[in-house]
Amino acid sequence: MQAVYTDQEFITNKSMQSILPTSNAVDIRYLLGLLNSRVLSWFFLAVHSVGRRDDFPKIVLKQTRELPVPRFNPKQQKAVHGHMVEMVQGMLDWHKALSAVKTPDEKNALQRQIDATDKEIDQLVYELYGLSDEEIRIVEEASGSIGG
Repeated sequence: MQAVYTDQEFITNKSMQSILPTSNAVDIRYLLGLLNSRVLSWFFLAVHSVGRRDDFPKIVLKQTRELPVPRFNPKQQKAVHGHMVEMVQGMLDWHKALSAVKTPDEKNALQRQIDATDKEIDQLVYELYGLSDEEIRIVEEASGSIGG
């Protein structure tokens, strides 16, 4: 999946979907971590016959609503929620910083941090969905062909 976060006001057209928080119970960055994980990317492409234009899958609202988002109980999963939000915020900050770095060494260091955090987010999502080692292997093998 390719989901992005912005705190800016903008107008979308029919080819974009927006998720707007209706409460503070679940941080939108928690959902961003789920949507960009290997698990939901794999699930979406495995379950839906996705029409493609260029390199981007065409995603319709009905399909988005069918994504299996784990039920979130703030009291039971407060630590998990907080950790996901922190990692996603780090990713947002590092991607922003990546565009401003001047040297290849700085760029490589930031990219390594981004890659490591991306893997850590995936591990957290595997735990949230309760995936077995075999299921994780299937997702990770398939993600090579879907861009992870």
